[in-house]
Amino acid sequence: MMPIDLKKIKYKELGFFRFKKFAGRYLLTNEEGGHIFLTTADFHRFLTGQLDKNSPVGLKLMEQNFFKKKLNLSHVAQTYRRKKSFLFSGPSLHILVVTLRCNHRCIALVSCRLPRRNSFTAGATFITL
Repeated sequence: MMPIDLKKIKYKELGFFRFKKFAGRYLLTNEEGGHIFLTTADFHRFLTGQLDKNSPVGLKLMEQNFFKKKLNLSHVAQTYRRKKSFLFSGPSLHILVVTLRCNHRCIALVSCRLPRRNSFTAGATFITL
């Protein structure tokens, strides 16, 4: 199939999506997590606005919000709310470091075990992991 002419793409009809070619088919994804594989012919028809919106491929594209004019905003809002709900909850792991002389050797802890200073090590700093 010939490369598509950029002047023929119907930008105002298409919603935001990304695509990549895999084994002769195009994977289209959007911000909501919608995805579909299209043949090269269907992909070109989709870009140029020649794809029948009542065909099975057209209906699937509409259902997953790939068309800007047929965008279901309540579905988009619900999807974003579900996917980003973790932003409104606090951290699930709290680490309290009460001393710099921790005798545990945890990898995740910020503090590390420091040796006691004596007259021989007064000017040196040791870090043991």
